[in-house]
Amino acid sequence: HSSSHSASSKRRHIQLGGAWTAMSERMRFPAWVVSACGIIGAAAFALLLLPQALQNARRQSTKGMSVGMILLWHVGSVLSAAFYASLPESPLWVVLSMCACSFFCGLVEAQVIAYNVGSSEDFVKMTDEDSTTDTESPQGETLSSPGCAALSSALMPCKRVSNKHPATLAIATVAFTVLAGLAVVILYLVFCALPAEATFDVGNIVPTSLFAVGFLPQVNEFVSQRDVSGYSFAVTAIDIVGCSANSLVLYAPVDVNASQAARDAAPFLTIIAMHGVLLGVAGFVVCARPARASAF
Repeated sequence: HSSSHSASSKRRHIQLGGAWTAMSERMRFPAWVVSACGIIGAAAFALLLLPQALQNARRQSTKGMSVGMILLWHVGSVLSAAFYASLPESPLWVVLSMCACSFFCGLVEAQVIAYNVGSSEDFVKMTDEDSTTDTESPQGETLSSPGCAALSSALMPCKRVSNKHPATLAIATVAFTVLAGLAVVILYLVFCALPAEATFDVGNIVPTSLFAVGFLPQVNEFVSQRDVSGYSFAVTAIDIVGCSANSLVLYAPVDVNASQAARDAAPFLTIIAMHGVLLGVAGFVVCARPARASAF
């Protein structure tokens, strides 16, 4: 039983940022290449949403970015952080990379609140005139999508809100970070009490599914808005590089079983494929835009 548990534990470790597991084996690539790929994979996950946060800050807007995608990724990163923290052999830097991803998810969610509630005058004007039309003020913009409205109203239910975006952003970021931290601690305790296989299902398979499904709301955002400017494609570039690096680590051992490595790399390959779908839809929207304009 202990040997089978060890093998199962090894497969769990190597599925996400698991370069440290493979490093003890004979490699088909130089050790520094494998080590660099492991670091790149973890860093890519940690900084995945940084470009999106920077773009939102530069535009002072989250319009065109799917809130549903961020929420699903946030839940997935929290589950992954608790899962890897519950594994005694997991290096600290892997857990920290998950926590960093969770932090940036919370930061982007805070931007949804800070940039989409506008000034009190604009907010009241929107409710009095036409709540379906986007209006923008020098201080901010009104709610631009049902997802933004739901998230904003959850924490900002009153009709008159502060137009001090930095304060709103800071408070919301701290709130999301604290809540996510508490969730990680609670899930960590749960994972420590669960059987190994149940922990694997909840802590690894579920987060992978959430990250994959999270692309669908962004695809819908592209199609419904007929615009791709709200999404930072640097997120796609970073994620593809990170997933490719982690996949390379899985194939690095000389005696690797190709079919097992393919199963272990399935989460990374699935995410890469979903980015391909996202890019394909974005390309279609961009190419179809001139045709739509000329039709009118």
